[in-house]
Order: sequence, then structure tokens, then C-alpha cells
Amino acid sequence: MAKEEIIVTKKNKREDLNNDDKQIDPFASETQTKKFKKFKKFFYGVGKEFERTSWTTKSKLVSDFFVVVIIVLILAAIFTGIGLLMVTYVK
Repeated sequence: MAKEEIIVTKKNKREDLNNDDKQIDPFASETQTKKFKKFKKFFYGVGKEFERTSWTTKSKLVSDFFVVVIIVLILAAIFTGIGLLMVTYVK
């Protein structure tokens, strides 16, 4: 009899766990519960991806930042010069 009682309790615990998963909010519909689970799964995946991301070092980030700023300034000067030349010759 003891084995039967253990099996029954394990079965009931499994049913309780399944029922707990289904009833996150007693007022929520089944579609809202599914959406919440998808939302939770998405952010779980985002967290895992965030852990796998390799971040650059601070010195590399600063040097890349200055390279980009210098290139943008050079291109801005080139396009400004082209614009000014076009304005003077179109008149």
C-alpha cells in the first residue's frame, strides 16, 4: 500500500505542477497565458545571447570612436566643399 500512496502523491504533484503552469493569473484568458509564456521565452533567449556576446575593450572602443568621428568630419568637409562649388558655378 505504501508504494501505491507514493505513486498517487507523485501523480497528484505532477497534476498540481501542470495546473500551476496553466493558471498564472486567474483572470487571464488562455491566449494571454500563451503570449506571456512566449514573451518570457523570448527574453530568456535574449539573456542567453547577452551572456555569449563578446564585448570590446575600452581602449579599442575609444580608438574606433575617434576613427569614426574623423572619417565623418572628413566626409562632411568633402560634401560641403562639393556643395559650395556647385552653388558658385550654378549661378
